[in-house]
Amino acid sequence: MEGKRKMDRHTVLRMLQNGEISVEEAEGMLSKLRHSNHMPNRSATNSSQVRKPKKLRIVVENMAGGKPQVNLTIPTALLRTASPIVMASIPKEVKMQMKKSGIDIPDLLKQIEQMLNNHDMGDVVNIQTESNGQKIHVHVYLD
Repeated sequence: MEGKRKMDRHTVLRMLQNGEISVEEAEGMLSKLRHSNHMPNRSATNSSQVRKPKKLRIVVENMAGGKPQVNLTIPTALLRTASPIVMASIPKEVKMQMKKSGIDIPDLLKQIEQMLNNHDMGDVVNIQTESNGQKIHVHVYLD
């Protein structure tokens, strides 16, 4: 990275888009930004005072407007228990198609688990894409 430029989410995404950093470096930087922007200084507070994520939100919206096509809230306690069930219930063909599209569910679940262990909140996935000629927004985050 060059010099000491002010680091924010847009700067990291621009650096990734321009090929200045790898996806892994971007994830690390975004995680640090989320942590520094949303989490109190742990040395200054008791760890029991740190707000822990309580739910995983999954929202899929049509960019043209209207109600979300998917608006799902999963308690994190249930999420930890349900992960193996979710993995087992996804058909093999669907898993393969998702992997071809760049979505690796086991990696997403590991990322979510790591975020939960670190009491991190924020985006897991936040993308805009196109499906059947319609622009959609997919937002998965811990809150």
